[in-house]
Amino acid sequence: MDFAEFRWRHLNFFQHHCIILARVPRADCPEHGVKRVRVPWAREGSGFTLLFEQVALMLAREMPVQARHGKWLSPTSGSGESSGITSGRHWIGSTLPN
Repeated sequence: MDFAEFRWRHLNFFQHHCIILARVPRADCPEHGVKRVRVPWAREGSGFTLLFEQVALMLAREMPVQARHGKWLSPTSGSGESSGITSGRHWIGSTLPN
């Protein structure tokens, strides 16, 4: 068993960005290949914590479409995390424009 470092964007603390870094255990299974342990604070494949995704979706309900698209659904938001569009599509299907 070895470890790989992963990072997830979490909610800000006041004006400070919060990134969760964790060394996640990985195991090499002869049948399934290398698999990592699922973490309880994020869904698999997401660069965001579940709480961050929840708040983003709550805000999306209240924001005009143009504001959502231009502000936080950009390809990256400066800290290298994956797009918010990915999280939105996971939770609400393909209702967002391509």
